[in-house]
Amino acid sequence: DGRHMVSTSRGCEPLPGLDCDGVPTLGAAWRERLSMRSDHLGSHFVLYLWGRRASIFGSEDFLLGCRAVPLRDPALHGRLAAWDVCDVETGGEVATVRLRCSVATTPGPIQLPHLSDVTSTSLRLNWSLPVDENGKPVTGYRISLLRPLGETWETVCECTKSTSFPIEDLVPSSVYVVDLRALNEVGIGEPCQLEIATADDRALDFDAS
Repeated sequence: DGRHMVSTSRGCEPLPGLDCDGVPTLGAAWRERLSMRSDHLGSHFVLYLWGRRASIFGSEDFLLGCRAVPLRDPALHGRLAAWDVCDVETGGEVATVRLRCSVATTPGPIQLPHLSDVTSTSLRLNWSLPVDENGKPVTGYRISLLRPLGETWETVCECTKSTSFPIEDLVPSSVYVVDLRALNEVGIGEPCQLEIATADDRALDFDAS
């Protein structure tokens, strides 16, 4: 449902081993790729490990243990790490989970916005790639415009792959606000807002004469 990652319910591979005293033990192992989308990146997510008992009388699911797994530590991203899973009542270790956690979020703000080809009714907006793509490559840019004395943002471009975009049909000698955001597979990135102004058409007529 977008808020939880749930593995399939299936049998595990036997995993024989030895405890710290050299006594043979028998465990279980499984491997599965899980993914989850969240509105924000919290400090951790909680891993719950469930088991299933089965007999001739039926089966039941039970909670083996849980573990908080950090997400904000960039040193863990893309690397294999291990955590102990502890019993929710006794606190004793019941399992070890090994996972490679890769986190992606929306892009950071675009860089170096500036104008070119400014006239009384049009201009060109230019910018550079965000410093932080945050796990997924930038796929495009969305541009919105707030007109003078306006209260509602107008989307002038849903997605452009270029780092340059012309804005036309503007009013001479007027100030606008532009909202520019990078996009990636996760969603819309952090805003970069700046004021832009058109040229004075009377000044242009004077220069032309």
